[in-house]
Amino acid sequence: MIDESRLDELEKRVSKLEVTIFSNADNPVIRRDDLRSFVESLKPKMHEERALYIAYYFEQSGGKNNFSMKDIEDGYEKCKVKKYSNMRMLAKRLHEERGWIMPAGQKDDITLWTLTADGENQVKKTLEKVKNFGDGGR
Repeated sequence: MIDESRLDELEKRVSKLEVTIFSNADNPVIRRDDLRSFVESLKPKMHEERALYIAYYFEQSGGKNNFSMKDIEDGYEKCKVKKYSNMRMLAKRLHEERGWIMPAGQKDDITLWTLTADGENQVKKTLEKVKNFGDGGR
């Protein structure tokens, strides 16, 4: 049985997190359980875009400052889409060719990544296009 004061404390923490996640005007309202809808609403045309949208979703909805390519793989599974055949190559393309992610350290010999400002801006531009399309271009 949970102590009432502990329950109150947890409710306050959840409320604070919800406000943080859902009230930022620069970001869309992203629900934690809605990765697939979020990614598909942006209509990714290639794996680089899909991986970028998944990473953005994790950073915005989960409060993660970084992610691994395993996290991206898990995102593909949640989106019910076949993953890219070579995730290391995908990371290289996102980092070196697109400049959308950058190394953020290592944990247990696994490279961690974070979105760059260019990566975030790419998603925001796409979100704006989708929003304008949905508003009839207004």
